[in-house]
Parts: sequence; C-alpha cells; structure tokens
Amino acid sequence: MRRVIAAVFVVGLALSLMSCAEVKKMDIAGITSKIPTGTIIGGGGFLKEEVLCATHESRGLLDNSYYVAKVVTPASASTKNQAEVILVHNGEKMWTKYVIPSHAASKEEIKLGMILFRHTWANSEDISAESYRKQNWSLGRVSSTDELFKGVVEVQGDKSHVKWLRIPDQPIE
Repeated sequence: MRRVIAAVFVVGLALSLMSCAEVKKMDIAGITSKIPTGTIIGGGGFLKEEVLCATHESRGLLDNSYYVAKVVTPASASTKNQAEVILVHNGEKMWTKYVIPSHAASKEEIKLGMILFRHTWANSEDISAESYRKQNWSLGRVSSTDELFKGVVEVQGDKSHVKWLRIPDQPIE
C-alpha cells in the first residue's frame, strides 16, 4: 500500500512539475509585456455618441472644466443654443453652452500652438478606462513638442502623454 501511495505521489509531483514547464513555455510574462503601458484594455476610450461638455456656464471655452456626456436634447434656437446632457461620471442632467465632439490624438496630428483636450491625469503613464471617461478634461495649448518622438508633449507647460490627449472635431478659438 505504501508503494502505491508513494507512486501516486511521485506521479502527481511529476505532473505538477510538467505543468509548470508548460506554463513557462506559454511565456505569459512575455505576452503581457508586449501590451503597451497606459493602454486601456477592453472598452477604452469614449463610447458611441459621447462628447466632452463644459460644466461651468459662467466661464469661457478655455477656462472651463469638461466631462464626458451624452446629449439628450441638442442645442437649437428654441433652447437658446444650449444642449441638455447627461454627465457620465455622476448621471446628472444639465444644460451647457459648450458641447464638443473630439477624437483621440495621434502624434502626427499634434502641432505646436494647437488647442486640444488634456485629461487631468495626462502626465501619468497609466489611466484606467473608468478614469478616462469619468475624470475631468481641460482645454490647453500645446506649448512644446520637443519630446513628441517619445509620445510626450507639453500642454500649458505640463508634460502630457499623447495617448491621454483628445483633439476637438470643431475649431476652438
């Protein structure tokens, strides 16, 4: 009986060691290291029809805070050119003068002096998908492109990763 138990133990140990070798062959660390840091995995970016909208009625375009929202009532003459939106970060409904569609920036699009959206954590290497959609954004002017080859620019003097910048789909000025 002891020989049977010992044999089962040895076989179990051998199978366990072989499975470890198989996991090592799969090179999980190598696979995950190929995913760029800061990449939002699974549903990143804005969802369909989401826009950035200003939250302070008394401020101008460049001095405002922006949040991701969905438009409920588009701006029109009957609404005094204001749109009704639902903010993604808290579900609050509000009216706003500034609703600005945008798209993720690419290095090729960025030029010195242009105005774009900067995520509040744009100097961070990583931002979660939730933070990307639920934290505030601001408009700023690109003040340096010296490190653009590294995927970093300065916006209003703050280093910002290009992957956390958005370009307005309509002219700002």
